[in-house]
Amino acid sequence: MKFDADGVHMVTVPTQWAYAGKLSLNGIVDRNLTGPAVIEVQIQVEGGVAGLGVDNPQGTDFIIQQPVSGSTPGVHKTYLHVPDISQAGGIVVRTWEKPEKANVRIVSAALVVLAPSK
Repeated sequence: MKFDADGVHMVTVPTQWAYAGKLSLNGIVDRNLTGPAVIEVQIQVEGGVAGLGVDNPQGTDFIIQQPVSGSTPGVHKTYLHVPDISQAGGIVVRTWEKPEKANVRIVSAALVVLAPSK
């Protein structure tokens, strides 16, 4: 992983499900919040398909994950719907099911919706 003014840069390796990097949610999310939430990630993928997801605090399982294709150039907004933000550990980037290299840049990540707990 490389951090610079343009964002966080990662490269997935051509090994199925291999991790490229993880960004902790500690600087993005107030750890006292609970309930459903949406995290907006502005991401650019070139050269393949990367997996983007949110794991649990222990890093042992995914709460949500989805592919992000590099077939359309530019930065795109991707929304990660998290059932309970208090159970979210970090944003994970990894190789998706097809073992191929992809260049990934995360421009920003923000909590955009927090639904009130009932």
